[in-house]
Amino acid sequence: MRSGEAFLVEKHDISSIQSISLMSFSRDRLKRYEQSKRSPMLAVGDPVYSVGPLPEKPSAGIDALRGASDGPAERLIWPNLPGAAKELSGLATLFELKVGDSLFSGADASEATVRRLQDEGRLQRYRYVVFSTHGYLDQKNPDLSGIVLSQTNLGQFKDGYLRASELSAFDFRSDLVFISACETGVGKWVSGEGILGLPFALYAGGNASTILTLWPVLDGSTAEFVERFFRKLKDGKLPGVALSETKREFVVDDDKTRRQPAVWAPFVYYGD
Repeated sequence: MRSGEAFLVEKHDISSIQSISLMSFSRDRLKRYEQSKRSPMLAVGDPVYSVGPLPEKPSAGIDALRGASDGPAERLIWPNLPGAAKELSGLATLFELKVGDSLFSGADASEATVRRLQDEGRLQRYRYVVFSTHGYLDQKNPDLSGIVLSQTNLGQFKDGYLRASELSAFDFRSDLVFISACETGVGKWVSGEGILGLPFALYAGGNASTILTLWPVLDGSTAEFVERFFRKLKDGKLPGVALSETKREFVVDDDKTRRQPAVWAPFVYYGD
């Protein structure tokens, strides 16, 4: 969005809210969570989506390739995300993340892993939670939108997805969940409640604020964007301020590609 000759974010720090009532509840959560002893971050990403060559079809929308049908419904084939590995590497250095404790990637970036952390009560122990994955968007039924985790070695009755309806029953105690994936902030608007889908589900699951995306993001540049944002957060900036400042840096970046709104504009902050 432009204001005159400049983008609005060049002059203002921008935040979104689900509703006035949820903004008040979010503030209360942040105050309560400050009293908890938590580790800085949990990062889950760079899942294993494919172990062989993908069909030669163009990706579109949610970056999925529609594969051969296993039955009445088409199977979605997800390409691997090389940029996610770079993103996790930067966050691991920044927050001293430990593999198997606060960092899960590859085959361990799985539905089973996140469910185990939930069952063990460990999702409550992190201030920031990052998912660097694909996002699945269901426009007709927002409860089915979700995070796409590893698609290999799936157990019985597991599809590798964490859907909004499932995440709402989880037990986060996080100040911020950052979902670095495509179209995770899109959902159905309901008066008085805001955007249904992942934004509302994560709030229902105990999270205080969220950063999501409004359209497909680019795998390569997203890693740099996420690292710059969290560096500011670590330095004490508020999430809405840190996100807006990161966007401004990209607007004036020497790299022409990074200056494009398609790179930095999809990210939105839901919180106070």
